[in-house]
Amino acid sequence: MKKIMNNKIFKTLCPVFAFLLCQNAALASSCEEEGTISVTGSASVTATPDVASLSFVSTVFSKDARSARSDVEKKAFILIESALKLGLKKEQIISESMSLYPVYNYNDGKRIFDGYNANREITFKISDFTLIEKLTDLALKAGIEQIGGFTYELKDSSSLKKIADANAITDAKEKALRLAQGFNVKVKGVCRISFSDAQLEHAPRFMAVNSAKQSMVAEYTPAPVKVSSEVNVVYTID
Repeated sequence: MKKIMNNKIFKTLCPVFAFLLCQNAALASSCEEEGTISVTGSASVTATPDVASLSFVSTVFSKDARSARSDVEKKAFILIESALKLGLKKEQIISESMSLYPVYNYNDGKRIFDGYNANREITFKISDFTLIEKLTDLALKAGIEQIGGFTYELKDSSSLKKIADANAITDAKEKALRLAQGFNVKVKGVCRISFSDAQLEHAPRFMAVNSAKQSMVAEYTPAPVKVSSEVNVVYTID
């Protein structure tokens, strides 16, 4: 009975949806038959990042799979425990699951088993940028030599996205008015809109060496994070 009712509802609604689609298509085609102006509004907003995402990869090669897993886990454990002692909270640490895969070499066209590679990535989300150097030192002390790099980010980019969207819409309106005035026509209304969601560009790392101290001292300067937005609008004109 329930299936029969659903079929009846479906058959009833299908013509309605079809009618609405046709109406929308007709409206779009009819307004485009009039005079139109097409513009693209774009805008970008920048802000100083407040979070750094820093990644390290614990990696071990061994002839034995158990040894490879054990050594990787040991390095990761030492780094995580050291980070917690440094003051980081557990929610600031993202520890990926371990990957283990065999390694082969080729000799005279023959595949020869060489051992196992084990990897585990640990990522830290920190708002205190002075901890970047300290965490790097802790990773090296734990025997982790592969640094995955890091990016500067925003903890909450939603407000920036709204501003970028609003500015892109304003830019489209102003461009349409300038074009209309330049060609001595009037803007009537909107015929069609297509919108690209605001894109967030993370700031890259910058590293410099302080040669005055004759040692590798990293200075990290975060570049602004940029959020960009774009809207395409077709206006009808008189």
